[in-house]
Amino acid sequence: MASESKRPRKPVPPAGWVVFPKHGPARVEIEPLPADQADLETNVARKFAGAMAHFINRELVGVEKNEPWPDFTTREGDQPWGIELIEVVDPMHAQQYRIQQDYTEALLKELGGVPDYLAGVDTQVVHNYQLSMFPKALSSGGQQIIKELIQLLEQDTEEIQNLPIEGVLLRKARPDSPHPELGFIFDRFSPPTMPGRLRFSESILFSSTQQRLLLRNAISAKLQKRYHKPTNSKLMLLAYELRMISVMPDGEEVELARDLLRETAHPFNEVWYLYPYPWANMGHLVQVWPAPNPAAPADQKAPLSGR
Repeated sequence: MASESKRPRKPVPPAGWVVFPKHGPARVEIEPLPADQADLETNVARKFAGAMAHFINRELVGVEKNEPWPDFTTREGDQPWGIELIEVVDPMHAQQYRIQQDYTEALLKELGGVPDYLAGVDTQVVHNYQLSMFPKALSSGGQQIIKELIQLLEQDTEEIQNLPIEGVLLRKARPDSPHPELGFIFDRFSPPTMPGRLRFSESILFSSTQQRLLLRNAISAKLQKRYHKPTNSKLMLLAYELRMISVMPDGEEVELARDLLRETAHPFNEVWYLYPYPWANMGHLVQVWPAPNPAAPADQKAPLSGR
C-alpha cells in the first residue's frame, strides 16, 4: 500500500455557489474539498448518490471505493453497479487557478497570514482577467507584484477597519504602476470578531468554443482506455466538474457527448454529469447517456439542480 505522503494530491477549488434568498443580501457558500485524490473522488461519488436519490428517486446504496476499477461499487436494489469517474477540466481554467493559488500563498506568506485589520472582511485581489500574463509568483517579476499588492493593502488600514457591515471598498493600483489593473475589493461580512479572508478574485477567462467540447473530450479520454464490460454488474461513467458548471441538460455540449457515445463502442450503460454542491449531499445533475425518455415526468427532464 502506498504511504500517505505519496497519495496523489492536487490544487482543488472549493465547491461553491451564490445563494439569493427571498429576504436579505446574497451570500456565498463555500465547502473546501479534499486535496487527496481518493478522498475527493469519494466525496464526489457520495454527492452523486445523493443527487440521484433527491432528483430522480434512484437509491444507490453502499457506495464504496474499489480497486483497480471501476472506481466505486454500489447497488440499486438487487442490481450491482460500478461507477467510473472522470473529471471535466478546462486547461485554461486549471492554469489560471494554479496561478491564483501560488499568488495567494505567496501573499499570505509575506503578510504572515491574514492581517488583523482584515478581520470580518472578505478581501479579493482583482486582476481584470490578466492572470494568464502574470509571471510565476516566486520569480522576480512575481515578487514585485506581491510587494506592490502589500503596499496597496497597507496604505490605509483604518479605512478598511471602519467599513460598516455589508460595506464595500474598491482600491486600485497607482496610475503610474506597471500593473494598473491590480487592486482590491474589501467587503465587510461581519464584525471584526470573525476571521477575515484574503483571496484572488476567481474571475477567469474561458473560451465558449472550448467549453462546448469539455464534456466530450473528458468522455473520449476515458473511452480510449477501452475498458471491458463487467460480467457481474452494470456500469456508469460519472463526469464531474469542480470549477464551473459547463453542462446543461439541453446544451450543445451534451449533444456532442451523445454523438461520441453513439458512434463509439463502450461498456457504459449510463453516463452522468455532476457539479457538486457545497454543504449538501447532492449536486447539479445531468443525464448524458442514454438521453432521458421524452415521456418522462417533467421534473425528470428539467435541469437537475437545486436544494
